[in-house]
Order: sequence, then C-alpha cells, then structure tokens
Amino acid sequence: MEPVFFVPNVQEKVWGGEKLAEDFDKTIPGLRIGESFELSILPQSKSYVRSGEYSGMMLDELYKIRRDLFGTTSSEFPFNIKLTDAKGVMPVVIHDQLAERHRPIEGLYVIEAGPNAQFVVGTTIQNSLEYINVMKSGTMENHLKLVPAKTGDAYIVRSGIAHSFRNGALGYVIGAYHKHNTKIYDPNKDNIDLESVLETIIFDGEIEKQHPEKKDAHCSRVIHTSEFTVEIIDAEDAPYTDCILAHFAAYTALESGQILYEGKTKRYRKGDTFIMPAEYGEFTLAGGKLIKAYVS
Repeated sequence: MEPVFFVPNVQEKVWGGEKLAEDFDKTIPGLRIGESFELSILPQSKSYVRSGEYSGMMLDELYKIRRDLFGTTSSEFPFNIKLTDAKGVMPVVIHDQLAERHRPIEGLYVIEAGPNAQFVVGTTIQNSLEYINVMKSGTMENHLKLVPAKTGDAYIVRSGIAHSFRNGALGYVIGAYHKHNTKIYDPNKDNIDLESVLETIIFDGEIEKQHPEKKDAHCSRVIHTSEFTVEIIDAEDAPYTDCILAHFAAYTALESGQILYEGKTKRYRKGDTFIMPAEYGEFTLAGGKLIKAYVS
C-alpha cells in the first residue's frame, strides 16, 4: 500500500488573499484564493488523486470502489478538509444538519494569524424577528460576537451556530458534512436565503474554544469530537513514527519533508495533503509540521 496524494479544488473568493498561493503553492494565476478543498466530496469542490494507480480519480469515486483503503463503513466519506485564507471579511455561515442540531460538525484550527485576525464565534441576536430586522437595517456587523484569532487557536463548531474567520486568518477546516454551508450574513453580497437561515440557525450558542492536549513530545491533540480528531505533529527536529490501525488518516503538510515506509521514501511539499491507508501499520514522517485528521 502506498500513501495517496490529492489535488485540491482551489477557489477564488473576493475575501481571499495570497498566502495559499505564495506559501502553499495553491495557484490560480492572478486571482485571490480563498479556499483550497484538500480532501473533499462536496459538490463543485471535489478533490482528486494526484498520481499512481488511481491518478485523476475523484475522492468520492475512490471511496466507492476502494472502501478498504479507508476502513470505514459509512456510505458517505467521513469528513472534508479545506484550507482557508480570509484576508478580508468572510461571510458568516451555519451548517444546516437539521436532524442533528447542536452536533459537533466542524473543527477550525488557525495555521497563521495576522495582527488583526478575528473569529466570529456567534451573534447577539435572540430570535427570528430580531434577525430579520437586523438584516433589513443592514446592521449585522453590530451584532457579531468577535474575538481575536491567534496562531494555534482551535474551535469546535456545532450545527446551527454562526461562525467565520476574517481579517488575516489562515485556517484549517475539517467538517463532517456533505453539502455546503448556509450564509447568514455576507458583507460582500446581498444573497441571503432568509428561509433557509431561519430553519436552521441557533441564536443562543457560540463556537467552542479547544485546549491542546499533549500526546507525546512531538504530537498534540487540538480538536476531538465524536466524528473526528485533529492533531499537530512536529517532525522538524526528529523523525516521528506514526501508526495507522483500523481507519485511514489524512495529513496536511505545513512544511516540506518525507514519508519513510516499507524501505521507500516519498517527499511531501508544504501544502500537500495525503492519506495513509487503513491498517497500514507503522511509518515515519521526517521534516516539518503536519496536521493529522482521523475518524474518532
């Protein structure tokens, strides 16, 4: 079994910046990149296999024909991963899993934060009528709960809770959902579906800040839910030996390095995302920091 590398779906956004292109080699010439869907089955945002036996195959197709690579039984791929460069002001969104309100559905991790970077962690709005009036008056900015975003911050987002990055936050986003989010406020456009928002928004909640838990000298758990777990691996000063058991794991490289496995070597570049298949066993990561995500 080999590591499987993916090609992301890279998208321009009016609020995007240059960091994903300049620092992570996610290029769309001349455009501001807002999102890079690294591991995704979302419509219009699908990632695909970069090379090897399944080169060019979309992730959702690979999941259908080679479920053994992933070690999961669900008919849907368990999570999506994207990188987000919010140089400007992102739309404020919610995830509308109606059947599972309050479910921990997304994890946010700040890779890098500028001096003015912020999170929207919720709103001060109390009910539907107030929301409608605020939208009509164009005063939503006055009702957002804003907190500074710092490098290394991590949050859990529950279904129905308003949230976003803004003003210089480079983020890693993992989500256990299978359709795009719903905007509740977009300072760049007037395109809000009020009916969809009012069906799903939870007014009295906030996203929840997490506190890192050290697993060993070179690995910290930064997000843990019933759906997924996210860890930061530091293989910069010394190689890190990892082990894959029942389920696959996805790795996003924050710096360049190499995978040592079965007597072979495969390089990863800063910005690469790859998976190690289920039941792979031990292998070694050498070089830089990586974000690891796996099914909890």
